Amino acid sequence: MPPDVSALPPELWIRILSHHPDPVHLWSTCRILSRTWQSYVETVVSTVYLRYFASICFSLEKYNLGGKTARPEISCTFDRFEDESADKDGTGSDKDQSNGREKFAKVMDRWEERVATSKPETPHYTIRIGRLINDTALPGLVFSKERREIGFSWLPMIRLFFREQERLRTLKSKYHLDVRRTLESNRKKLAKGEALSPEELPKSWASLEPDVRKSIRRVRLKEAYSDNEEMQWAIGSLKVYESSKGSDGKVVKALSEIPGAGMGERWFGSTYLIQALYLDEWSCLHGIDTKSEHLAHEAG
Repeated sequence: MPPDVSALPPELWIRILSHHPDPVHLWSTCRILSRTWQSYVETVVSTVYLRYFASICFSLEKYNLGGKTARPEISCTFDRFEDESADKDGTGSDKDQSNGREKFAKVMDRWEERVATSKPETPHYTIRIGRLINDTALPGLVFSKERREIGFSWLPMIRLFFREQERLRTLKSKYHLDVRRTLESNRKKLAKGEALSPEELPKSWASLEPDVRKSIRRVRLKEAYSDNEEMQWAIGSLKVYESSKGSDGKVVKALSEIPGAGMGERWFGSTYLIQALYLDEWSCLHGIDTKSEHLAHEAG
């Protein structure tokens, strides 16, 4: 049961919630307690997290060639709400506006192109809120070369961002619960003198997390392409495609063995989509992981 909000004025509740150390819990748990708490939390997110702890970085390189070094990018931070009374649309501008337009003409063209060609499978950007980094959608994304800024609907963006963070947290909690049950079962077997097979030993979260993140990302893609049957098939076939690759990354099974891709089947000739999605997924997750490592290094 939520606290009695009438015990304190809204300004104090908002100030208190602004010191919450966990933005995911704040958004996914505190926010859903009541309509009043929803209003308080959304105010905290818009006035604190978006203004002071959020940034959106657009990669300027056309291809991700791997590596862990910092790459050319445009980093945008909060500038203003387009309609302060509604607080629905946020605008971000690039951090460095001290140089002339001519010097940055090519950079601006490249930035504009990266915004225009962003797709669900290749967003071309990463979003950072506090210490969390992802590349979820920026609904209503627009670009202004004259103002050197982007604009988007901040509330839908926040919902999508924290939804995936909450999904990851939920699946991680389920993993730890399953591990505790498995260990308890293993202890009982050992107490009876029974031997354990390698399959009965729980895998580490570190070994499972990459696949969990992929599964969450693929849910996002299926939602984005809900009206595209070919993309739905390609996204659903990624798991099969991964299983067709050996430990060295080489394909050990024919792509035509993927259900629906055989000779005469509906998606024969569409396997290139699966391969493209697979590479895009690797590139995006690599970019997120690299940004996270840099952030951790900066924090010491």
